[in-house]
Amino acid sequence: MHISFIYLFCFSFIAVSARNAFIMDERFVCTVKRSCLECLKLSQCSWCPTENKCFSKTLTKSSDYCGNDTIRHVDYGFSFEENAECSCSKGEVDGNCYPPGVTEGPECSGRGTCVCGQCVCNPQPDPQYPTKVKSFFYYLIRLRTE
Repeated sequence: MHISFIYLFCFSFIAVSARNAFIMDERFVCTVKRSCLECLKLSQCSWCPTENKCFSKTLTKSSDYCGNDTIRHVDYGFSFEENAECSCSKGEVDGNCYPPGVTEGPECSGRGTCVCGQCVCNPQPDPQYPTKVKSFFYYLIRLRTE
């Protein structure tokens, strides 16, 4: 009976340790990417335009690989594709941050900032002119407290 417990213990140990045998470090994935756009869809990767190579800063032997030319992944709050496009173009993506037919004046109608050709609303709107969304949330909170 004791031998069967020992056998069961050994088999369990082997099964658990073998389960993690094929885990790949995600930093190595960077080396197979061949374009800036594909590279910077991954947050752990950076792009070197002078070498046309995708790499991970934590894997390179030299911390100054690619020098100041390194383009890093930046999370602008968009999709992976849009973040990569924006990072690769260094934030200079053509877009329209003006209402249709308007070419001058404040971008995003003065209610936000233009980030990579897209309007991003200010997190705290002007208290004199609250947005409908903000007013709606105040209404919901008031209903809960009454």
